[in-house]
Amino acid sequence: MVLCLALFLARASTVLFALQTTASAALMMTTTTTRLAEGQHYNFLSEIDETIQRVLATYDNDTLLSNVPECERQDLVIARALRGRLQDMERKRHCPICWLQNNYCFCADCPPVVPEEEDPTANTLNRLFLVMHHGEIGMGVDTAKLILASHPTKCRLVVAGIGSKYQKSMKELEDTIANSNRNCLVLFPDEASKPFHEIAKEEAAKTQYNEHFDDADDGNNRNNNNGWNIIVIDGTWQQARRIKKRYFGGGEETFPSSSSSLRLPSIRTARLSDKVLRTLEQELVDGEINPGHQLRKHSSTSRKVGTFEAVRLFLGDLVENNKVDNDDTTIPSWIQIEKYQQIANNALQAQNGFPC
Repeated sequence: MVLCLALFLARASTVLFALQTTASAALMMTTTTTRLAEGQHYNFLSEIDETIQRVLATYDNDTLLSNVPECERQDLVIARALRGRLQDMERKRHCPICWLQNNYCFCADCPPVVPEEEDPTANTLNRLFLVMHHGEIGMGVDTAKLILASHPTKCRLVVAGIGSKYQKSMKELEDTIANSNRNCLVLFPDEASKPFHEIAKEEAAKTQYNEHFDDADDGNNRNNNNGWNIIVIDGTWQQARRIKKRYFGGGEETFPSSSSSLRLPSIRTARLSDKVLRTLEQELVDGEINPGHQLRKHSSTSRKVGTFEAVRLFLGDLVENNKVDNDDTTIPSWIQIEKYQQIANNALQAQNGFPC
């Protein structure tokens, strides 16, 4: 009798624990969804940490690279480097959103665009894939983190060099390119790049032609009318060129290492309009340093423009060249966030002891 009662209580305790765990998980999911819906920040570094754990769970800490399959060596090297970076940020009490010390956190001054789902950009933008060199993650001077902070539901952070076997965002990027290549653009100013208004005009002509001849597109070229998928590369110019060639150049080299061995077509490149570039070439705007210029020094004027400002202005090109039904009272996201880089620059200068 005592044994039966003990078994019953043990089982009841197990069931109760399971119910509590399920309820807790549901509450966490609801909280996350509500948080994003309320326009609060999302910690993308938590996703990176999950990716790191997946890689490191495969190999012991003392595993030699020579004993790792060649296609996964870079995954392991980057995961180990990022683990140390994140631990260092936590030890020094850096904010996981703006990547500055907590005392200089400026997140309250740079909230996500509100409301993101009602922004006119929402009708033309499906995803913003930020493909970042691992050396940029956690850098206070990096500007791409502002893209993540301002568009948490639209953005996906992809660490270059870690494949889709371990990184969910890389898998989503691969699938997006494979299934909707015509809707994908890499924001990269190479010789073949065109401003968005030219790309939009070409797409309109193709759509009109296909409708006239009832031309059936294959899957890779189908325009799904769900908006554009913009791929942004973040790193130094040398790093960005390598990432562009490795991932978005087409052919057998696309998505090497632990990613699936896809042969993907080259992706069209886009650049900012000439009108925007003329504005960015100005050293001063209204008597002040051009807010589009980043703090890192470059001899070339075009390279003074940070990743964040380039993306912000490109979003403006998207809105300007797409007719969308929009409430006149809704401020476009690219206007909402126009002061963010200057705010970030001031906070970083204050942290480093320089006058703002």
